[in-house]
Amino acid sequence: MTVDIKELDGKTVVAVTGELDSVTSEAFQKEIAPLMGKEGLKVEIDMTGLTYIASRGLRVILALAQSIMPTGGRVTVVGTTPPVRQVFDISGFSTLFIVR
Repeated sequence: MTVDIKELDGKTVVAVTGELDSVTSEAFQKEIAPLMGKEGLKVEIDMTGLTYIASRGLRVILALAQSIMPTGGRVTVVGTTPPVRQVFDISGFSTLFIVR
């Protein structure tokens, strides 16, 4: 799993590739830790290169959203592959975030 974080057009883009499973979720959480709680932060998580996501990966994304939403921030998920989108749909997470 790799993570690339950059600022683009007024938002923070987090591109994650590979697999976001119970082993790699901890590393993902450490990578995005500096974003946690930032006031009004607009985050776009680009999952174009993500081939698998486990429930622990979903929880890390949820924790990020919960830390920035009270201050007007938001998390948008883009580029989900069919298997990743299926996990979002089955888990109900596609109703919690804007998923494209």
